[in-house]
Amino acid sequence: MNKVRLIVTGCGAIAEKAHLPALRRIPQAEISALVDANLGRAQELARKFHLKDALISNDHLNALEKVDCDAGLILTPPSTHARLIEDFASMKKHIFCEKPIAINLADARNIVKSLPEGIKFMIGFSNRFLPQINKMHQLVKSGEIGRPFAMISLFSQDIFQWPTVSAYQFKKEQGGGALFDSGAHYADLFRWFLGDVKSVESKTASLNKKTSSIDDFATVQFDFINGATGTLYVIWSGPMLNEFLVMGDKGILKADGLSNNVQVFKKEFWVLAPVEIKAEKVLSPYHSELLHFIDCIRKNREVDIGAKEGIESLRIILAAYKSAETGQKVFMKAFEG
Repeated sequence: MNKVRLIVTGCGAIAEKAHLPALRRIPQAEISALVDANLGRAQELARKFHLKDALISNDHLNALEKVDCDAGLILTPPSTHARLIEDFASMKKHIFCEKPIAINLADARNIVKSLPEGIKFMIGFSNRFLPQINKMHQLVKSGEIGRPFAMISLFSQDIFQWPTVSAYQFKKEQGGGALFDSGAHYADLFRWFLGDVKSVESKTASLNKKTSSIDDFATVQFDFINGATGTLYVIWSGPMLNEFLVMGDKGILKADGLSNNVQVFKKEFWVLAPVEIKAEKVLSPYHSELLHFIDCIRKNREVDIGAKEGIESLRIILAAYKSAETGQKVFMKAFEG
């Protein structure tokens, strides 16, 4: 296979700011169609990214009929994911879907049942493709800090600086809310670093009057089956910050989303500065994840982040909301969503 031909469905801010710029830098990818319910928006992005040969449509089924494609990129609000995935799957197309996989577990499990054998299905957990986070994960797995026993992450942003088009982030029924939208990334990361989650305990709040219909702050306490713990903070009314700490019995790793290195702290350093390990630079995590997806299709390899990871992240986030609602710790083994 020379090029992977794609139907891109969803022309919101994440398409404009992340995925389309990344795809334009992947020679192995070809955008065959650009789809959005708002046809004018699809036409706007087609002009901006010089997609003169791509079909422009407001109906993904129409695009599936009219163009020959290998895969679909689903970049729409979470409430639409289940239907779109099932439609692409029914046509035996490979699928890349932005997180979260769905808005409820019933839809997520139906998605898995709908996937034909041999179809590549990937969830867009882009934080895994931040080079410093990838390096941190390698260091943990290599035993650099011994047995990891705790992780802390803080993600902060001013949601009103994000150039949303559909504003689904502020609509709970469409998959909005700080914990649901941003927290999905971190539920996946915590599980990637520390294994399966035993229980979660969470609190949410609406700190900004403009976001009173959804949560714009959340904190989650994780207990893992292996005895490790984790703490997550998600803030939608603060400055841009993305911090990660992983603690082990032989040291501590620290990284952030804005610098290209991992700091290593060891007891024997005493008053010395930490060692800084530079991670390999990439164009963007979105470029890296899409390159991985394209490469898996071309070389018939399994994707690193598939349906299982999507469902487990969703289970964790929904359990965290249940905890916030009831004020009680929620155990994952018993949680059915």
